[in-house]
Order: sequence, then C-alpha cells, then structure tokens
Amino acid sequence: MITTGCYLTPLFTDAHILDLPMEDTLSDCNDGHFQDDRSLWKAPFIQCSILSRRGISVDDSSNTSGIENGGDNGDGSSVDAQKVFENFLERHKCEIMSISQEEVTPEVLLEGLGCSLEFTKFVAMHDTLMYSQMIEVILTCNLPSSSARFIDLCAGSSVPTIRALLRNPAYKDLTVVSVDVDADAITISRRNVALAGLQSRFIIMQSDMLAYLDNVSIGENEILVSNPPYMPIPATAKSDFFLPVDGGADGTKYLEQILTKDMPAGSIVGIRWCSLTNPVRLVKLIEDRFDVVDVRAHRAPFGTYAKMTQEYLQKQREAGKSVFYQDAAGNKNFVFMSTVLRRKEG
Repeated sequence: MITTGCYLTPLFTDAHILDLPMEDTLSDCNDGHFQDDRSLWKAPFIQCSILSRRGISVDDSSNTSGIENGGDNGDGSSVDAQKVFENFLERHKCEIMSISQEEVTPEVLLEGLGCSLEFTKFVAMHDTLMYSQMIEVILTCNLPSSSARFIDLCAGSSVPTIRALLRNPAYKDLTVVSVDVDADAITISRRNVALAGLQSRFIIMQSDMLAYLDNVSIGENEILVSNPPYMPIPATAKSDFFLPVDGGADGTKYLEQILTKDMPAGSIVGIRWCSLTNPVRLVKLIEDRFDVVDVRAHRAPFGTYAKMTQEYLQKQREAGKSVFYQDAAGNKNFVFMSTVLRRKEG
C-alpha cells in the first residue's frame, strides 16, 4: 500500500510537536521520537510550527499569514497554479512546516556522525538537512531490499548522502554513485567519503547531470535522488552567480528530465523542488508516472536569489507557473518540497 506523510525530522529534544492526525502516514510519534513501521527512525523532534490550510490552531498564529492570505488573488496571482499545488499537498496529507535556518548549523548536521565533513561554498544548511532527511526516508521506509545502487545527482559535497548512510548502517551493501559537474564539489566529495570511511561504497563522477541521465540505464529497484537547480531564472540573467540555482525559465529544466527518464516499475525517485517551480507542470509529471510515497514541505522567506528575480517571479506567478505567498506586511515566502516517488507500472 502506498502511504504518505509530511512530518519534519527533528533535531532538538526540548521541542514540541502539535497533536495532528497521523493516519495513513509512514511515521508515527512515540515519546518524542520518529518511529517508522520498522522502528528504524530514532531522531528527536525539532521545534516547528505547522502552517495549516485547514484552520488547525498553532501557538504562533502569525506564522500562518503567508499561507492562508495567499488565497486572495486580487494581486494577479494564478488561482489554478495555487490550487494545483495546494491540492497536491492535500491529496498526500502534507502540512507545511517552518524551520529556522539559523538553528541548522554544520555542528547540528554532523552531530553524532563521528567524523568531520566539509561543505561546498554554495550550501544552505536547512536545505542540506531536508535533502538528507529525504534520503533517510528512502533508507528507513521505502528502500527495496534488493537495491544495490543509489544514484545521487547534483550531489555537491555528498554530505546529505554520507549523513544518511552513517545514520542507517544497515545498508552496508548499497553502492552510491555521486554525480556533480563542479570540480571543487567532486574534490570535496572525495575528501568527505574518505573522512567517513566509505571509499569502498562510493563511485564519484564529474559529469553534467543531463548528459549523465542520457547515458545511464536505471535498473530494476534502483534508486535515483537529486537536489538539482530548480529556481526559475530568466534567460536574460547571464551572470554565473545564478548557475547553482538555475533551473531554466520555469525551474523544471532538470526535474523534467529526471521524471521522464525511462526506468522500471518500482524504481524509487527522490527529488527536491519548490512552489516556484511550475507546480502545474511538475504535479502532472509526478502523478502521471509515479505513486507518491512521501511528501514533506517547509516554508521559507524569499532569499537572495528570489529577491533578485522577484519581478520575473511575479510574471511567472501571473502566468500560472509559480506559486508564492505574501503577508499583510508585504513579506514574500514560498514552499520547499521533498518528494519520494515509486515508478508506476506501464
């Protein structure tokens, strides 16, 4: 049976979690710990606020304004894109959470791993955490027992995958293919794999992601994960500054290639994306070809890249290709997504 859940894997023991219905989810709450059906999840909860689209009361109600006031489309935003996005969350029982970027430090990410790892110059710690958590969901809940290869596209420093493997030592026979186009990231990945003592389990390749996808065959029950560039960036933005996040005109340049890649039924795919990334297009690609196993989401304010392209994002929103929210004070926010999928038959 395919079940879904959207609960943030936690970091701090002095945290609270709201009392929400958890039927049909992958995970359950037990004494402040995440426990999946196989009792493999042991991380304590991080303090968080759940932003409900269904009127659930939260302690800090001011945090809900960006989501609940986003439904007013008098500002030219697209009703259809927003409905498609929010209906996707609703269908898969996903509530939007918030996470403090300031509390997710390198020390927190590496706590308990027994080794020190390096990060690339381009790193958002909260995004690294969410990506690693998505990989842990796959390892703890959804990994086919016969899987032998785990492909990580746009792997960067490989910290998320290394972290997930060290926290789930049962998967000692899993080989990871770590792919990135950036030479510095490849060098850091190699050092990190050595520091973690995982050299025999990693194949590290420098390659453009799209070229790699064109030439690789995905075998039965293999796993493909990626945290690719998925920001909508206009073609007129010529600066190399945007390269780490440039997902093309609507943000789907890399994601579409992953979702349309030929692969056998049962193959597992884990992707990171966001509400700015043409949700109408992505949701159709996802639900036409895959069963949705797990969806997790958290809200984030507009950062450097979004602020620098907000005029373009507004046009994308008006065209029904992006979804973001704005509170009464004019603060804009959007939603990061982690989605675990299983390839359908046919």
